[in-house]
Amino acid sequence: MDKFFQELRKIQKKERGNSSLAKVDNNFYSLIYSYINDLIDNVSDDPFSNVNYLLKDTQRIATEICERREHKIAEAALMNIHRSYHLFKGKPEFDLLDTTPLNLTDEEEKLYYSLIDAFKNHRNNISLDSFNKSSKKEESATVFNQDTSRENSHQMDDSDDEVLNRLNEISKGKVLENEKSESVEKQIINSKIERAKKIMLTMPLSRLTNLLMKGNQ
Repeated sequence: MDKFFQELRKIQKKERGNSSLAKVDNNFYSLIYSYINDLIDNVSDDPFSNVNYLLKDTQRIATEICERREHKIAEAALMNIHRSYHLFKGKPEFDLLDTTPLNLTDEEEKLYYSLIDAFKNHRNNISLDSFNKSSKKEESATVFNQDTSRENSHQMDDSDDEVLNRLNEISKGKVLENEKSESVEKQIINSKIERAKKIMLTMPLSRLTNLLMKGNQ
């Protein structure tokens, strides 16, 4: 049994026996990847060969190590949030550097802080400050809608008053009685006479005299 596989077994035992993360090299996951790939390249067609057994055991042990470490990292992030972010006791305070788990690889550190950010965002969404802001926005929207409704109501009242006033004026109008009606022919003749008068008023005196003399002839 080679050295790397023995190292994996030791790490597995540590992860099982301790609540903290076992110390591993920073390139731990890339080493697992390279080791498994080498086994795959050397595996034979015989399913009962030593290489096949070693490959299956390595995959099983590496998977267990990764899952246990993920569980510990998620639990550490959650506990850190519980200790440092007080939902209903005022503003939250964080002390992440002192409570960050030890023995994280670069990949695991990214996982840890992404979980911290996710929990922080979640708690911000359910905090008292968040609900206070939401309630204030709803109150502002309600007041705005009420003001708009009042304004529209006043405009409708003004329009109704104008229509009523106009109807009152029409109802108070006097009906013309004893109005003399004329026939259409007489109205046309009167219109022509009025037009002729206007033309004569604007015509030069000499021109008007000539027309009158011609008419008398």
